[in-house]
Amino acid sequence: MSKVLILHHYEMSPFSEKVRAMFGYCNLEWQSVLTSAMPPRPLLLPLAGGYRRIPVAQIGADIFCDTRIISAEVATLTQRPKFAMPSLSADEQAYIEYLDSDIFSAAFSAISPLTLMSSLLRRMSPLKVFALIRDRLSMAKGGNLRRPSAKKALMIIRKHMQDLDQRVSNAQYLQGDSPTLADFSAFHSLWFYFAMTRTKPPSELSNFAAWYARIADFGHGKRQEISPESALDIAKKALPRAIPDSMREDENVGRRVQISPSDYGLVAVEGVLVGADSERLILAKTSEDLGEVNVHFPRHGYTLNVV
Repeated sequence: MSKVLILHHYEMSPFSEKVRAMFGYCNLEWQSVLTSAMPPRPLLLPLAGGYRRIPVAQIGADIFCDTRIISAEVATLTQRPKFAMPSLSADEQAYIEYLDSDIFSAAFSAISPLTLMSSLLRRMSPLKVFALIRDRLSMAKGGNLRRPSAKKALMIIRKHMQDLDQRVSNAQYLQGDSPTLADFSAFHSLWFYFAMTRTKPPSELSNFAAWYARIADFGHGKRQEISPESALDIAKKALPRAIPDSMREDENVGRRVQISPSDYGLVAVEGVLVGADSERLILAKTSEDLGEVNVHFPRHGYTLNVV
């Protein structure tokens, strides 16, 4: 089975940039499948079963949803355990969750609507901009992700940059001389903020500016573009990897279930639960055209319902 990681993403996706920067640091060889910024994504649907968010990663017939799981796969592929949440301390994990929720939300809210509209119009047609904004509003419905006011969000982002400036005052990265998952989680929302506002890290925060430049300079690794059809063909010719015995002990294994995010983008993916532990849920999906694929989700931040 091929061990090459495929990333289904779009260029301005903040969470995709988090993963791409990790690829760059590792100088990883990977395959890129560009998809749209919003559904419908008809060629990703057979793989991820309607999972709403981007990025999605793939290795053969195993599909990985959410950067928490994708990072764990990168950690295994590159033998860098500090890229996986379970390898980090409780304080580090809590900090990453704060970065991926509160800071991510603030980064969007701190961009004025006029600035965001102007930036998007440089990248896509007015019709697509309207559709994207409408899609993002509907994506937030029913979830528990709360966005601060623009004024408060800007204060949060400025304080975040000041905090990072202090955290890297005596080291190159947040935990020392090499980056961990926390560095990439601290980076990606600011990457989007700076790109949309066409600004740069404040020069007076020299430690932060140098840290940000180091992460940005990693690049994206060894990227090869492939078509969505090629990714489907790779999955069709592969078999999902074996499920460890330790993941077959959950009482719901073997049952038909639905798994969905609990914060936003609350679209459920349905299939048979074939593996579960404290960190991961694995759902099997079978179709006549594609055969069997296993879709991996984090346990944290997701809801499982027996059908």
